[in-house]
Amino acid sequence: MLERFRKKKDADPGDDISVKDCDDAINIVKPIANHGGTQTFNTINGGAVFNIFTMTAPEASKIMEVALQEKALLQNSAAEVRQRVPLVWKRLDRDETRPEAKSSPDRALIEEIDEKSHPVFFTDEMSSIKKQMIDDEANPYQSVYFVDVSVSRVSGKIVSYRVIGYHGKEDLEALPA
Repeated sequence: MLERFRKKKDADPGDDISVKDCDDAINIVKPIANHGGTQTFNTINGGAVFNIFTMTAPEASKIMEVALQEKALLQNSAAEVRQRVPLVWKRLDRDETRPEAKSSPDRALIEEIDEKSHPVFFTDEMSSIKKQMIDDEANPYQSVYFVDVSVSRVSGKIVSYRVIGYHGKEDLEALPA
């Protein structure tokens, strides 16, 4: 089952991936992705132990990211999802994301979608993505982040972005003029 989520690809018509499949994959790899190290999966038949596979933290993170994106696409099939768009932070709370928060202290500009900045949210499962994005940054306002977002609209107007994937970053100064 985890093999389906090892690589990002466009879903084939024969890929009957459900939200439950995504949740199962996330629940299996989340402890490995969040706490590091490796995990070995074995089966025991009688006295024989068979090694099924071993997974490292980076592999688990990648599987979790793909499963979260697939889940978001399945749950928000009618929503507008934009992939690999450049995001620039305009306001940022360095604290961990708070699922109980009623509004987001984070705001970002995605010029491809709108010329105004909007609140940015991370789902519970994606809260580690924010940490991954800004942890090693002295000044995250000086970088451009490439993300997948679900665009939330009310009465046709953009009200927020929900980050559902992260593909890396570049320094703003390093970008060609």
